[in-house]
Amino acid sequence: MAKILSKSRSYIANILRMLKLSDYAKGKLLENKITFGHAKNIVNLDADTQKKIVDTIIGQKLSAREVEHLARNYKPKKTKQKKQQN
Repeated sequence: MAKILSKSRSYIANILRMLKLSDYAKGKLLENKITFGHAKNIVNLDADTQKKIVDTIIGQKLSAREVEHLARNYKPKKTKQKKQQN
């Protein structure tokens, strides 16, 4: 697909990831209220968290780098589970 569109593979992958955005976040992206860089940082968050962060981006005029740090605080931390010995 990347060759056909003359775009890089990573560009295509990032565009496809945007399909996972909530409708609210997609709308703000289409309205140019947030940038692609902002959206990349929140795509893996749940819809409610995306809305909170999008509203914060717009209200506080955050940079994509600031959103990256903000989104990191919302992501669930991975915990290592010890294997149970039988």
